[in-house]
This record gives sequence, C-alpha cells and structure tokens, in this order.
Amino acid sequence: MFEITGDEEVNVGDSKVYHYATTFNSSLAWDIVNGTIVSVQNNSTMVIQWPSMGVGQVKVTETYDGCDGVTVVKDVQIGPLTAEHLQASLAIQVHPNPADQTMHLVVPDTWESFSYTLYTTSGEMVQQKNNNKSASVLIDVSGLAAGVYIVTATYAEFSESTQIVVKH
Repeated sequence: MFEITGDEEVNVGDSKVYHYATTFNSSLAWDIVNGTIVSVQNNSTMVIQWPSMGVGQVKVTETYDGCDGVTVVKDVQIGPLTAEHLQASLAIQVHPNPADQTMHLVVPDTWESFSYTLYTTSGEMVQQKNNNKSASVLIDVSGLAAGVYIVTATYAEFSESTQIVVKH
C-alpha cells in the first residue's frame, strides 16, 4: 500500500500539492475534507487549497480490476495565517476615492471577517463597523463633512490604514 505525499502542516490559504503513486491499470477516487481541489494532474496529483483553520484530510481509494482497495488518509493541520502571510496579503482598497455618498472598502479574500474604523485626521473616531464573511463593505460618507479621513481595516491582530477623501 502506498501513502499520500504532501504537507501535513499548512497555513490558512495555502495551496499544496498531494500525490498518490498508482499501480498499473488502477484508478483513484479522491475525497478532500475542509479543502478545495484547485487542479488535477493525471488523477494521481492534486493541488489543494486550505481555506480555513482546523483539521483537513486528503483521502484516496485506489480501484483495481473493479475491486475497491484500501482508503489511504492523510490528516492535514491547518494553522492560522503567519505574519508573513498576512503582510503579503495586506492590501486594502477603497473606491471611489474621493467620494461624496458611499465608498467600497475591499480587503483580501483571506480575511474571513474584519472590522473597520473611520477617523478624522485629528484622531476622532467617526464610524466603526464589524463585517463578517464578506471581503468588502459599503461605507456611507454622506453625513461626514468634506475633508480627509483615515480608514483602518482590522483582521485578527493585524490592521492596515489608508487615507480617503470626502467631497460634497
């Protein structure tokens, strides 16, 4: 019996290659738990993305001459984003900027939930909101005085800020 090769410890958002060596004239049935198949190569190699923390599994059953073989399982520990992963994915966007009514705040897809806070340039908080399960949020700036503001988006213990302009 062969084993599945590939990483057993990954971080949220990682895409990793998993391989199972087949015998001649056999076919494979793959089952992925808490992961998403990104691509398939020759049915013996899969690229799998791990979207959320927890435990994932890669399972493969080899069939030979119509008889199911033993299912081989590889457990995969999916850890949190590291500082390096977060720094690479930090790139909030706000558009349109400047705006007079509303703005869209867009964060990286790897941020499962986030909050934002809007400040004046003197540091006064004027708006705050939590956002769950969406990579964007609509910010209503229609009631704010024209001027320059700072929006800070926060995910886990990391945050990024950018300047926005409100014009009326």
